[in-house]
Amino acid sequence: MAARTGAITGVQPSANLSSFNFYLVDNQPVTWNQVVTYNSSGIGVYSRQVILTPPNPSQVPFNHVNQAFDQGSASITSYALGFLILIPVILLPIFVLAGSAFAFGARRQQRSLAVLSSLGAKRGLLRFITVANGIWLGLLGGALGLVLGLPLAAIVLASTSNGSKPAYPGYHVSPWIEFGILFGGAAIGAIVSAIPAISAAKVDVLSTLRGTRQQAKVKVRTGIFSLLTIALGLAIVIFGLFIAVNYGYELQKTHGYSAWKELVKTWAAPIGSIIVILGLILGSGWLLKLLRWLLSGLGVAATYASNDLIYNRRRYQGVIAGVIATSFVGATVISLMFSIQQANNELYRASLPKNQITADADWAFNGTLANAPLAAYQGAYASSLEKLKVSLKAASSIADVRSSAIVNRHEPLYHVGFATSDGTTPKLGAEGDQPVLKTNSSYLCPWNPKSAVNHRFNHLNLTRQYDAAQKLSQSPRYVDCDSLGSLNDEIWVGDVAELEVVLGHPASDDAKKSLQEGGAVSFRRGFVNANKVILDWHPSGFGYFEAYGDPINSPIKNVKSSKTVKLAAVYEPVSNRNVSIMISPQTAKRLGISSSPQSLFVNFSHDLTLAQKDQLQSEVGSFYIDNGYPADPEANAWWVLLAVAFFVIAATGIALGLAQIEANADRSTLVSVGAPRRFRAKALSLQALMLTLLGTVFGSAVGYYLSYSLLNLNGVDHFRVAIWQYSLLVVGIPVVTAIGFWIGTPRREPFKPRLAIE
Repeated sequence: MAARTGAITGVQPSANLSSFNFYLVDNQPVTWNQVVTYNSSGIGVYSRQVILTPPNPSQVPFNHVNQAFDQGSASITSYALGFLILIPVILLPIFVLAGSAFAFGARRQQRSLAVLSSLGAKRGLLRFITVANGIWLGLLGGALGLVLGLPLAAIVLASTSNGSKPAYPGYHVSPWIEFGILFGGAAIGAIVSAIPAISAAKVDVLSTLRGTRQQAKVKVRTGIFSLLTIALGLAIVIFGLFIAVNYGYELQKTHGYSAWKELVKTWAAPIGSIIVILGLILGSGWLLKLLRWLLSGLGVAATYASNDLIYNRRRYQGVIAGVIATSFVGATVISLMFSIQQANNELYRASLPKNQITADADWAFNGTLANAPLAAYQGAYASSLEKLKVSLKAASSIADVRSSAIVNRHEPLYHVGFATSDGTTPKLGAEGDQPVLKTNSSYLCPWNPKSAVNHRFNHLNLTRQYDAAQKLSQSPRYVDCDSLGSLNDEIWVGDVAELEVVLGHPASDDAKKSLQEGGAVSFRRGFVNANKVILDWHPSGFGYFEAYGDPINSPIKNVKSSKTVKLAAVYEPVSNRNVSIMISPQTAKRLGISSSPQSLFVNFSHDLTLAQKDQLQSEVGSFYIDNGYPADPEANAWWVLLAVAFFVIAATGIALGLAQIEANADRSTLVSVGAPRRFRAKALSLQALMLTLLGTVFGSAVGYYLSYSLLNLNGVDHFRVAIWQYSLLVVGIPVVTAIGFWIGTPRREPFKPRLAIE
């Protein structure tokens, strides 16, 4: 088992346990229930008992059944930086929505504050009352969040833990974090209630006590300040993009690191986008005037709705601000997640055929045969067949198998440590002459001096045509070109049946014919030269120096081949990136190429379950498998859209609902003059539709702009648009909101006379 720091009693917390394994010796086997118990304490456990008798799928966490093995993980630093960038983006709608709620509360208190002011209360006291309410409500909200969040966290952790890695530390409550959340709510309440408190302290006592409404005016200076704020935000974003692009060129040319440019490149887009959103929120009054203009020609109900938006704009500014903020965050999250996953999905290439596993013999040369003579290595190769037979039998018993085989390979012994001066660099010629595959220069990486396009590639870089150089290097022709060197002195040996096992599917007739007639089947285009595979016999180690050595001072610079053989070849593509060419045993014998059992290949009929993979790891040891790209960008984008829709609709519903509470007297007046339900429903649903639509259009536009900026920081275009999700975010959510308010409009409104003091 392995464990997180501090998880095991008696081991100092300062010790890093992630790279250590601990073994528990007991007479009783470790059961599945014990595994789950250990997991909750941050300990990952492997149990032979559980592997041999796996639990029922219903007992395994739902999102780990049939899960693909991890193909690699990003740096924790990059995740932390990404989360840090998104903190202000995520906090923005919280402040906006909370501010709208506190502004509503302050407006409801106006008459009470007017009474206190008439009795001699100073403005400082009035501000304190409003801010105090905000602090207590924020504290209550933080407490309620903890009461709901802690049990939910326990449920989520219980449903996502498994025993394969110590990546799930269990359910542990940190008092300091909970304390910070609790009083963070109070701090947010104090901050967002400050502006409503200032406005409330300026109460007009006489007008408020009379119940007189002041004429709502949208100030020109507010619009100008809003436009200047938006322009400032856009300027910051554009400046950040300019720095990012030019800094990228500088890095390619001089490799000169600049701390301030890195800072600007990283933070300009989030900060600029938030400033743009704040500018839009500040100009919400002018957005409401835009709505009145849009609604002016749509009938009496639309005219009433638009005039109500302007006349009572303080009610509705919170609505449009909340929708802008939430749709901004939603569009950012959807586009970032979809773009990253879709771009990776497009670039993803399978490393093995589907449902195929492959495993190499466990030679352990470097540890047990260091500095041993050649005969010891050859003897270890000879004994490898029995090990592979045992592993093949175990793998074939785990699930239904379509085909399987142990395949021989010629591989120089310096690959596993024989006659290497420093553990990696071979001693040239220690094994005599060995066959080396000649690579086709047309398929070598552009930066390789022997590549057919190396001169062109260097010219593009010298003339600062970096985009063209990058496009050239990313051509499909050069996919995995760097691995040609690591495979140039490995040759697989097998018949047609073994060829089809490696391919994972039936071979073509041309490939079968080539193999049977003494030719070769090449799994890589880079080893085919004019429909032939060329083998040059060179001193052992030649292949290493050809691929990795210094091209100027290489010891193989003047080494000539002792023999050259050309074999007719057929290219047969395969997902496996670790195979070069295959020749038949008869051809290998004719050419004097020795080989030994190197790898097993098993093609299963169906996807393997997690329990079967665990059993494979226990009985076979290390093996390779490819289960495809582990994420579904489209499905994930739909799930995020649902979450965003919930928050946008909830925000709109809450803000517009609070506005309707303030509009009780107005609705009562409408009823008293005979306005039918259809009129009231149309006016309310139009307000909901236009407020939400305007908010989603502006908020989503800025969110997608932010995503585009973040995804192009390094000059590589990873931006993708989830068309359906984006369309529903911008248009679908407003329509659903409008329908909801249409349906929710009551048939009857009780008459409520206006009172001077409520």
